[in-house]
Amino acid sequence: MQKRGLIVDDEPAVCEMVGRVLTSAGMEALTLTKSADAPGLLSGGKFDVVFLDLHMAAPDGIELARRALEEKARDIVGEISALKTYFLH
Repeated sequence: MQKRGLIVDDEPAVCEMVGRVLTSAGMEALTLTKSADAPGLLSGGKFDVVFLDLHMAAPDGIELARRALEEKARDIVGEISALKTYFLH
């Protein structure tokens, strides 16, 4: 079964970049630019890895991380601002 990753960031370029990395690693990458859409996916789907931007409109990345942990996502990776800074500037 193909591994799945969820990327939630309000900047489409970041979603695209992280999605490409996951896809190149053989994973299915689902991306969202509206954090309000994430809770439904977290409760309805299983993800092997979840990337969250901590600084978004509610629910923010911390709240989404809590929900993802409740859904037993294997890895929670928060604060991808460093990637934004490195790749986009």
